[in-house]
Amino acid sequence: MQSIVSKFSKVRGTILISGASGTGKTYLAKMIHQNFEFQNEPFICLNLAAIQENLIESELFGHEKGAFTGAYEKRIGYCQMVGKGTLFLDEVGELGLSSQKKLLKLLEEKEYSLVGSNKTNKFSGRIIAATNKNLLEEIKKGNFREDLYYRLMVFNINLLPVCNDQQLIKKMIDYYFNIYKDEYAKHDLFIDEICMDKLINYNWPGNIREIKNCMEFLVGLSEGCIKEGDLPDWISPFEIKKEIFKEYPLAYRDALDTFEREYFNFILKRFDGRVNFTAQEVGLSKTTLISKIRKFGIDIWSMKREKMEHANAKDRLVLVG
Repeated sequence: MQSIVSKFSKVRGTILISGASGTGKTYLAKMIHQNFEFQNEPFICLNLAAIQENLIESELFGHEKGAFTGAYEKRIGYCQMVGKGTLFLDEVGELGLSSQKKLLKLLEEKEYSLVGSNKTNKFSGRIIAATNKNLLEEIKKGNFREDLYYRLMVFNINLLPVCNDQQLIKKMIDYYFNIYKDEYAKHDLFIDEICMDKLINYNWPGNIREIKNCMEFLVGLSEGCIKEGDLPDWISPFEIKKEIFKEYPLAYRDALDTFEREYFNFILKRFDGRVNFTAQEVGLSKTTLISKIRKFGIDIWSMKREKMEHANAKDRLVLVG
């Protein structure tokens, strides 16, 4: 995700972020803004699905006093509030066709008018839009304007479910874990390796939103070392990623090799590369396990070093504390 942020933070054109619910569209938009040349200007998030259709124009552009029933005073809209910053339009696929026309005009002309006024104002900000819908399908159904679609996707980002990227899962775990440690003032909390392996290999059907909720759960209810038994009930100890089989070779023996390689990597890491202990725990002879280690080129020494480094880090934390 960092490479996406680095690349897209340099552009001023409109960005469309697509992806399933919880994949981190808002998080990504914020990160892009924070690395934007106008990062000190406002970042305004507008959830279009939460605003009544007849109020969207007023929210975006503002209105003059008396422009409609209930407009008792002049109000500036988000297009003016944002200045040179970023206006994030979440759930853009929920816009009605009438509002889509107004948004298209804003994108094309970089100008807008307050409701009830003929005066035009320049729009100086940058728009990032997000959707969890397939907008091409919505175009076919007549629910979304094709011209607006192509105006929005000057730069397009498609976010995949986090289960496809274990590095991203680890980064999001660390990110939200640290946020909630600060929020709850529990700076001595840490997650043990077995528990972390469980978290990284969990399927995360709720994507980044589920990771965020899980980290608050763990930080809020835990003290000291967080272990596998502290995980919330919804994370099953027998959870298996169904997607993993899509990546397996079709040939049975090749698929078996793929499974064994992943299994022995996982189980040896879980037991810190200790061959004798691992063989005893999984019910194999030491000779058989060593042959598997050699066959798949598993680096047990790096696992042992990682365990020692983690132990040393905890000792330093205790000394500092």
